[in-house]
Amino acid sequence: WNGKTMKEHDVESLHVYWQGSFDNPVHGVSGGVTKKYGEAKKELRGARTVSLGGVKVLRADEDGAVNLLFPPLGGNRGVALVLFRGKGGKQATLEAILKTVTVQ
Repeated sequence: WNGKTMKEHDVESLHVYWQGSFDNPVHGVSGGVTKKYGEAKKELRGARTVSLGGVKVLRADEDGAVNLLFPPLGGNRGVALVLFRGKGGKQATLEAILKTVTVQ
């Protein structure tokens, strides 16, 4: 896996990790702190509440990606985590990665 930190206008820091090439990943994970929890929540179409690492989070599955939004932090901020797969990726791999998530 490779990784890098990127800047986005609505995210404090965006950390991206991927298997394969950046432009054509097999699997990947990105995570960051959104500056606007309410807006991020609205963008999760079809989200449902699930338990992850003992915490209730919003989950929305979309086009080979699992989008997660953790409960809001102070100042309307929230942690967002996205697991995604490319053409050669498998949903089972994403689900296996989710089982390793711990929340502190």
